[in-house]
Amino acid sequence: MELTAARLFRARWSKDIEEEWIRSILKNNPDVDGKRIRLRCQQMNNYGRSVTGYRDLIPSLDLPDPDDRHVLAAAIVGRVDAIVTFNTKDFPKELINQYGIECLDPDTFLYHQYTLDQPKFLAAAKEVRGRLSRPKYNVEGYLDNLRKCNLPGIAEALENTKKII
Repeated sequence: MELTAARLFRARWSKDIEEEWIRSILKNNPDVDGKRIRLRCQQMNNYGRSVTGYRDLIPSLDLPDPDDRHVLAAAIVGRVDAIVTFNTKDFPKELINQYGIECLDPDTFLYHQYTLDQPKFLAAAKEVRGRLSRPKYNVEGYLDNLRKCNLPGIAEALENTKKII
């Protein structure tokens, strides 16, 4: 969201996507406070835009996992350029390119944002690192955490500029 606040891109999602990631976080992290997640959703809505009016499109879409059709439908209606997900295999290029949409894993997406406006990206990364408090991260710890989150490319790019973040 920090990159959206810095106007590096415009985030879009749907209520269905929001509910899906909340369920996933709570399932994988039962100790996470649901109130904190709802606060994060409110913050997200300050910076991005929730897409509506896409549900009628869902039945006409064909994806390897039918449960992902709502994501593509929201992307089409929201006129997004890319779907960002670790689950790229369920959004085949030949199927989604016909809608002018590409599917990027988060590491590739972040690296693209980094190359588009390095000063803004670095300021956003510094802001994010500064807000982390449990635990508080030094630069090396932050980069290690990015790697653990399956973001090795952006971690490497930031490592080359670590004095700034």
